[in-house]
Amino acid sequence: MSRTSIALVFVFVGVIAAISHVDAGQSAAPTASSEVVKVERAWETAMQKKDSAAVDRILASDWIGVNPDGTLETRAHFLSAVKNGDYATVKLDEVLVSNLSGVVVAHGKASDKGEKYAYTDVFVKANGGWRAAYSQIALLPPPAKK
Repeated sequence: MSRTSIALVFVFVGVIAAISHVDAGQSAAPTASSEVVKVERAWETAMQKKDSAAVDRILASDWIGVNPDGTLETRAHFLSAVKNGDYATVKLDEVLVSNLSGVVVAHGKASDKGEKYAYTDVFVKANGGWRAAYSQIALLPPPAKK
């Protein structure tokens, strides 16, 4: 799997395993935010277990991802990569969640194999649950040496 595809997975997982924060300036419903954090954690666990069927239930039918190099990640390719274990080592370092009138945005930082990433996942309420509709990750530059 390419480095950019692996980075995309980190972004997805980043949303799953971390701290939940709701913007104080938003009229966010704590239930929506906590539900999305729960979905993110389930997503992370599913990737670590190579459970593409569980990830399939989390992704919206028209989910699309954007890799750090700007290339698009298809749903089918991502699910195949999960099944192959390409994202089994992703670790979420930080997760922030904001509820924006029915759309919940999760973003934060993730790491994998010494690389650091920033990610954003957009969730919509569909079929009785929160589904990831869009994801984007970016490779962060190494920290400046002091």
